[in-house]
Amino acid sequence: MRVTNTVTPSVSAVVALLLLSCVSQPQAYATGFTGATVSANYDWPTLGTVLYPSGSAVVGPGVTFDNIGGFGVGNSPSVAFSDATILVTYPGGWTESGFGTYDGWVFSVLSHGPAISGVSLAGSDIPGVTASDLSFDSSDIDLNMIGLGNWGAGSYVSIDVTFANSVPDAASTAAFLGLAFTGIAALYRKFGNAKA
Repeated sequence: MRVTNTVTPSVSAVVALLLLSCVSQPQAYATGFTGATVSANYDWPTLGTVLYPSGSAVVGPGVTFDNIGGFGVGNSPSVAFSDATILVTYPGGWTESGFGTYDGWVFSVLSHGPAISGVSLAGSDIPGVTASDLSFDSSDIDLNMIGLGNWGAGSYVSIDVTFANSVPDAASTAAFLGLAFTGIAALYRKFGNAKA
C-alpha cells in the first residue's frame, strides 16, 4: 500500500489570514484640511467674480496665503488654514466698496480633502460679522461681508469647519465580516475534521 502525504492547510492559519484581510481594509480618508489643496479667493461685486485670486496651496503648518490682493506681505489680508479652522487676518485693515451683491471670501477644497459638513463662526473682532454671513457646500465656504464698511489693522475672522469623514458604512462592514466568517466555517468543516 502506498502512502501519500497531502498538504492540509492549518485551520488557524487560514482563520488568521481571513481576519487580517478584514482588519486591513482602508478605513478613512483625511479628516480635515491638512494635506488638502485649497484656495481662498476674494470675490466682488458678485459671488463667482474673483477680484483677488489666491492661487492654490497644500495645507500644512503656517500661513497658507499671505499676500492676497498683492498689497504686500504685512498689508494684504492673509488666510491660514489649519486642520479644522480658517483664520483671516487683515494686517493693514480693509475698506469695502459699498456696492454689489457679494464682497467677501470663497474658501475652496480643490483636491485631497474630505467633504465639508458644517461651518461656524469661531470669533471675529470686526463689527457686524455674524454666523449668518457664512454659507457652505461640500467643497466651498462663503463669507459674504457686504455692507460692513471698513475695519482697522489687525482685525480677524475665525471659522471652525466640520467634515463628513469617509468611513465604511455599518452594512457593508457587516456583510464583509459575514462573508469572512462563512469562509472560515466552510474551511473548518472541510479541514477541521480531517484525520491525520
